Amino acid sequence: MAREITVYRRRTRLVDMLFNPLPYPQVGADTYRVQAASNFDSAYTTLVEVTRSGYVDPGLTPTARASLVTLNNPNQIRVTFDPVTYSLADASPIWFRLVPVIGGVAGTPGPGHLSMPYEAGYRQELVVLGDVPAGAALANSLELHLPYTGTGMVVKNTGANPLALAFSASGPEVTLAVNEVRSFGFGTTGLVFVRGAGGASRLEMAIHPPYGL
Repeated sequence: MAREITVYRRRTRLVDMLFNPLPYPQVGADTYRVQAASNFDSAYTTLVEVTRSGYVDPGLTPTARASLVTLNNPNQIRVTFDPVTYSLADASPIWFRLVPVIGGVAGTPGPGHLSMPYEAGYRQELVVLGDVPAGAALANSLELHLPYTGTGMVVKNTGANPLALAFSASGPEVTLAVNEVRSFGFGTTGLVFVRGAGGASRLEMAIHPPYGL
């Protein structure tokens, strides 16, 4: 699936994101819930529910507000807020996702999108750890969007069951046995699909930064 959320700018006490009302989440959605979690396997909470007019947090600091720029994005929804407003750790990674709401009824949540804190930049190795639910097939995989495409990645299955991994919705899948480690090359790390094969598993993934350490 194409990336649904773009964190256009992340600065100290500022998250400035864009997303497309069409084709995602659904034609005819009335509002969209922006949700966040500390990790992809943690519970997501709703930060704000927005219409196509978007949202600007009235609690933005003067410094954050002064850093905003005008964007030529008439077909996108812009949501700008201070993580501290929602008790999010400003200096830590945050996972975001969207939930469409039609007629007051929440639809299927979108995939998680990882946003790195401002201080991390693009020269830090990215490590993703977490529990992966079981899935019968690739179509039942957990879809995870990473903040950038790195120069390679190393994946280890630290769970109790085999871990199936793919880099596109059409596959192919690679299955890692329990405690198996695999390395993957350039261009494979912007999007991953993971599932436990035969039961829940656990992912340990290190992505090398695109510009070197």
